[in-house]
Amino acid sequence: MKAKTDDLNHHEEEVVAYGDTLLNLEFPEEKRKFNGEIVSLCSEFLTGGTETTSTSLQWIMANLVKYPSIQEKLCQEISEVVNRKNSKPKGVEEEDVEKMPYLKAVILEGLRRHPPGHILQPHKVTEEVELNGYVIPKDATINFMVADMNMDTKAVDGNGVDLYEKLEFTVMMKNPLRARIRPRANQLE
Repeated sequence: MKAKTDDLNHHEEEVVAYGDTLLNLEFPEEKRKFNGEIVSLCSEFLTGGTETTSTSLQWIMANLVKYPSIQEKLCQEISEVVNRKNSKPKGVEEEDVEKMPYLKAVILEGLRRHPPGHILQPHKVTEEVELNGYVIPKDATINFMVADMNMDTKAVDGNGVDLYEKLEFTVMMKNPLRARIRPRANQLE
């Protein structure tokens, strides 16, 4: 790291990277950064998304094991798309994924049932507003419990839960709830 710091001082063109920004941070003497802390921050930055991705995939796989009919339909879709016009099987390619709406629906449903972030960042109300009969005062902090909102069957336009399969915005599945596009709170007025 010392070499990198020296390099920055001797070159006219500075490359701005995450590690560089950490090296350029200035702290009071009592809070000087240590090389170990910088390495730790870089490591967290590089590996931060892997845990949520692997956990989401594990939940999706667990649900496919729990619901073999969905697993069978998904395997059928993948097989049809990948082996279409091919006498011998090939691997899945990126352009194949775009032709698999059921795969997309399974992944989106997995993320709905087991979101990587159960709670979103808090938001602050800029002016007093009434929403569904509740008065929310100015400067109130609002927390969004994504996991709870995703499992609320009453939030589906009051029509109950659709348990049939049909292609629309995404695929309707027998067991899960249907995903719907909903307006933001400030668009309801």
